Amino acid sequence: MPGAGKSTLGKQLAERMLLPFIDLDKQIERSENIKIPELFRERGEEYFREVEARLLREHSVQQHSFVMATGGGAPCFHQSLEFMKEQGIVVFLDVALNSIYDRVKNSSDRPLLSLESEEELSQRLENLRSKRVSFYNQAHITFSGENLSADSMANTIMLFKKEAQG
Repeated sequence: MPGAGKSTLGKQLAERMLLPFIDLDKQIERSENIKIPELFRERGEEYFREVEARLLREHSVQQHSFVMATGGGAPCFHQSLEFMKEQGIVVFLDVALNSIYDRVKNSSDRPLLSLESEEELSQRLENLRSKRVSFYNQAHITFSGENLSADSMANTIMLFKKEAQG
């Protein structure tokens, strides 16, 4: 979900695991030479999702090992979840909606969450979660709670990787 901590924890996790970090939203902005809210306004969500899916695949082919923070909708469009699961380890940061609400309520850079009232924002977050949770629940690993740490995530991911390699 937006505001779950993907970018913050992703950077810490990449550092802990000595891997490059990729923020997919930042890559989209660089590729399109435009901020995401403007891209949504000018070209629409479908165009954004197409660029997002293309760049996700390009980075996965170009680099062998990395940590990537995708946008919250990335796994839900263009069969990207299936692709991500084939290419690497997919992690779901399951954070309570009230915490997400507190993190995003004053953000102006989230086009799907730019609403007029707090009630609308709360309802939008609930709707997004209900639409997306079936995708998120297919992740290889789920971390739940508010106080997630990159160290515990790295340990769990390394253990998962070791077990998957048999």
